[in-house]
Amino acid sequence: AACKAGSQLATVAASICDRRTSLAAYAYWLQIQGQMHFELGEWEAALDCAVLSRVVGKHLALTGSSRQYALAHAMIETQDPIVRLAAYQARVSGAQQLQPEEITTAWYTSKIKEDPSRTERTIAGYGKLAETLDDLTLSARDSDSDRSAAAAGLRDHAFANQLEWRGGKIAFANAGLSALLEAAQAALQAAVGSDGRVADDCSSSTTADAVAAFNKVKKASHSCYVEEIASSSKVASAASEVLSSAYLAIQLYSICVLHAIAAVKYVGQAETIAAKLGFAPGSSGSALAFSGSGGGSSWLGSSASASPDALATGKSGAKRVSVSRLPELTRTVVLYDMARKSISQLRSASASVLAKMSPGMSRAIRGHQIAEEIAVTEAYYDCLRGYYSAALHAQPR
Repeated sequence: AACKAGSQLATVAASICDRRTSLAAYAYWLQIQGQMHFELGEWEAALDCAVLSRVVGKHLALTGSSRQYALAHAMIETQDPIVRLAAYQARVSGAQQLQPEEITTAWYTSKIKEDPSRTERTIAGYGKLAETLDDLTLSARDSDSDRSAAAAGLRDHAFANQLEWRGGKIAFANAGLSALLEAAQAALQAAVGSDGRVADDCSSSTTADAVAAFNKVKKASHSCYVEEIASSSKVASAASEVLSSAYLAIQLYSICVLHAIAAVKYVGQAETIAAKLGFAPGSSGSALAFSGSGGGSSWLGSSASASPDALATGKSGAKRVSVSRLPELTRTVVLYDMARKSISQLRSASASVLAKMSPGMSRAIRGHQIAEEIAVTEAYYDCLRGYYSAALHAQPR
């Protein structure tokens, strides 16, 4: 009765629902059908159903939200015991040593896809399902072949979206966040010059667009993290820790880029003034240059500090003095101090994010080095501030 009801559900869903819902209904029916074959001792038929249910679940996981990803993987994991025991009983070579994912790949390739007529006798409607799965696979390859290859190395946690940063690959499931990331990186490329600097003009539209875009990424990644933590408390899944840490890493990336924009802006203005006064300041390129399309090996980025055109004096709410009206050497000191403060704010912001991140994700982006890199950069700006401050005090009064 349960198998009959599941089959009817899959048929109705295919006729009136969207593709994702119809695939989910079909996977549910495959699970019930597989359990029936398993109870009857029909091992190959049970393995067919369990393997195909896992394959459909993989496609559902790659194309949904973080909650849908967790639900799909929870569904996949329920099939692992059936896959293991059915493969052993069906005398699949190496079944005792292989993982469920490896058994699934081998059986799906050598049995289900290679002999569709045999599969059709066990699983009604397989032909139409195979066409749907082929279309989905082709779409994924067309959208990003490199991403698919990289995701393949992530075993069970293969996501449809990816960010490369600090030598690591951050894979995640949320397509909306991926679109925001692409837009933010495009805005950053428009704002950054060939020398790795952003426009000195704080009101630059390209710089403002980049800041606004990365603020959206920061907010969206935090929302995805909160959503993933909430869903993991309801749906147990091995992917939950991976996803939540991925969203934390993207949040940290956006924080670093935003602080970098502020710091580079301040330093660029300070170096321009210093050169005009005859000083030869050290280059900040090694610490602040942007690498590749939005990050590469650079650690920099959070919300930009206050505008460098205004400096707060005294307590909160006190009168603000325009930096542009200060003597040039004093402005240089102030701008380096503002760059130092921006990096100091990054230190505390990054520490709070890294504390919640999984050890695996932290290693992937070399998180243990971030605090050291920030401390070195902050000390560097503090030294430059001290140098120009000494020069200021050495001036005849």
